[in-house]
Amino acid sequence: MPLLIRCRIAACFSDIINQGSKVAILAGAGCLKARSEILQLAERVAGPIIKPLLGKAVVPDASPYTTGSVGLLGTAPSQDALADCDTLIIAGSSFPYLEFYPKPGKAKTVQIDLDPARIGLRHPADIGLVGDCRGVLSALLPRVHQKDDKSFLDQAQKDMKDWNELMKTRGTRADMPMKPQVVTYHLNKLLDNNAIVSSDSGTIATWAARYIEMRDEMQFSLSGTLATMANGLPDEVRSIIAQRLKLSEEEQSEQLPSKAQPRFDNQEHWARFYLSKAGFIDSSKRGVWALTEKGRGAIPLSTSDARSVFREIQSTFAKSKSRKPEQAQVEPIEELSIPPTDGASIEQNYRDEVAQKLQALSPAGFERFCQRLLRESGFQEVSVTGRSGDGGIDGSGILQVNALVSFKVLFQCKRYVGTVAVAQVRDFRGAMMGRADKGIILTTGSFTSEARKEAVRDGVPPIELVDGEKLISMLEQLELGLKPRTTYEVDTTFFDGFI
Repeated sequence: MPLLIRCRIAACFSDIINQGSKVAILAGAGCLKARSEILQLAERVAGPIIKPLLGKAVVPDASPYTTGSVGLLGTAPSQDALADCDTLIIAGSSFPYLEFYPKPGKAKTVQIDLDPARIGLRHPADIGLVGDCRGVLSALLPRVHQKDDKSFLDQAQKDMKDWNELMKTRGTRADMPMKPQVVTYHLNKLLDNNAIVSSDSGTIATWAARYIEMRDEMQFSLSGTLATMANGLPDEVRSIIAQRLKLSEEEQSEQLPSKAQPRFDNQEHWARFYLSKAGFIDSSKRGVWALTEKGRGAIPLSTSDARSVFREIQSTFAKSKSRKPEQAQVEPIEELSIPPTDGASIEQNYRDEVAQKLQALSPAGFERFCQRLLRESGFQEVSVTGRSGDGGIDGSGILQVNALVSFKVLFQCKRYVGTVAVAQVRDFRGAMMGRADKGIILTTGSFTSEARKEAVRDGVPPIELVDGEKLISMLEQLELGLKPRTTYEVDTTFFDGFI
């Protein structure tokens, strides 16, 4: 890039910082070798340094310029600073939890990162500079003005003093049994100033984040890049989509005209189908959403981009029906509950046919079906202990894990067209308390988001939820009621290599 252009970008970058009155610095692992520069920047802008966990060692925790960690494991002063700032500097960080950033449009944002693909990835950036944080900051510091108004930093320091007092109170409690905060608080006092601290993920990461203080040349790390490989299980993706779209339980439960499944689930399945066919996500047989390189490069995908993807894939179906591509629909088709997964035509969707057959079973027939399915899945001594008029059954079975380990499981099967609500999950758990180690609810319908959360709530026996889609997947794996068939699709890229 020509020197003149680089200078203009740097000038714009520093102008945004200079115009801000409440500047916060989010300093990640990319700043571990830029401690001096980050501290100079904080002093010049009179703003707090907020540290994602992988950047915990960027500056000592005793520094008056830091409010410590951020996120679920972070401090209240860090979150308050991010919420109140009008300017945010993201340096060497890809902190993934969007809900902790300033609300879009609330703060002007500048970002520094070695990887250009990360600029604006987590939070909209008004301008970005690609490069090593130490080098970029060294070049920018002469352009950053000294701020006289230090009220924003003063408030953060006051809040941090109160926070440290709270941590001390919790870390010195004499309650019995001893609290984990006490152990970590006193461990911190015993660590050398050049100690290397490594933490596992889980609850222990909370205590490490809040009670292990970085001093001098201490280093810190943990398995902080787990679950950041741009993939997610279907239920996880479904929950995030519903949360982002602010959909109520009623909206998520609205059924298709065919009553085969909720409209929301249908549209989510179609979205995955189109993204997979376009090469943006892997076509995992287990339904896992995983971004490909093409998908990562397409972030963020605008509405117009999404419509283009839809039209491109839909055109293949249009051609098969002797229709012109431009006549393809602009909204997902809803005649079928689940899109094809193997390139077959939409009309030949066997999963939709299986779903309809399951819902058409008589109550007694559905009871026999569930009993057979559980036996084929490895359960022993499967018995049906109660019958109800709505087609649901209650029963028990023994799951033999190995020659030495087995446990009793209670199950309930509901032949539903709609959704199973959270109250029904709670009622089932109440019935199984003290009688079994685990519970299973199987349904031809689906579960509400709240029901899914209740099933895995901490402190109570877990309940496995099997919805209509998972039932069909089990039939596929066990080859029950389905005859497998092998088809081939031409891989044109293979032959292109010989042209």
